[in-house]
Amino acid sequence: MAIDPKKPVMTRDGRPARIICTDRIGNAPIIALVNRHETEFTVAVTAEGRVPWSTGSHESDLINIPAKRTGWVNVYRTGGEKYIACVSNAYATRAKADQSAAFNRIACVEIEWEE
Repeated sequence: MAIDPKKPVMTRDGRPARIICTDRIGNAPIIALVNRHETEFTVAVTAEGRVPWSTGSHESDLINIPAKRTGWVNVYRTGGEKYIACVSNAYATRAKADQSAAFNRIACVEIEWEE
C-alpha cells in the first residue's frame, strides 16, 4: 500500500520524518528528512514508502502516522447480572450517542483508537 505524502509520516521504528520531495527521478521518488539525535538525515523511498535496497520491512521505511479517532459508545447489559455488557456503534459526539440510546443503556463511554 502506498503512503499518502500529503499526510504526516514517520519511520517504521517511530522516528519523526517530513517529506520534502515526491518527484525524484528513479525508483525512489520520495525524499524525506528523518529526525535522529537532534539532526536530520535524508532517506529516499519508493511510492509505497519502502527503502529500495531492502527486500522486507526496514526501520527506515516511511509510514503514515496513524490517525487518532475518538467516539462515544452506548453500553448495555445483556442477559441479566451474570453477563458482560455489550456496546453499540461508535458515535461522533456524546449527543448523538444519547440520541440513539435505548432505554436499557447503563453507560455512555468515550473511546479512542488509531486507524
